[in-house]
Amino acid sequence: MTTYVAAVCITDNGATPDGRAALDVLERLVHGYDRDGETPIYTTGNAVESVVLDVRADGEMEDILESADAALERLGYTLVGDWDIADIAAYAQVVRDQ
Repeated sequence: MTTYVAAVCITDNGATPDGRAALDVLERLVHGYDRDGETPIYTTGNAVESVVLDVRADGEMEDILESADAALERLGYTLVGDWDIADIAAYAQVVRDQ
């Protein structure tokens, strides 16, 4: 099972030209380790999937995340935990059996 990071824009700042939200599934890479030498510090790598959603990026948060969840499911990913909401995007860990 491989872990990825899903990112979906939640403002028109990161939207497609017609204002729709875009979902990217990104590689999850170990950047280094915390001071204890055991706790990994993660970063994101290249996009492995990119999908334009059928909702506006400046729409209701619930609608955007429901659309992202449905797209992830269609692509074969499972959400692990909750979405973390940042300024212009929402992020979540996803897994995919390979």
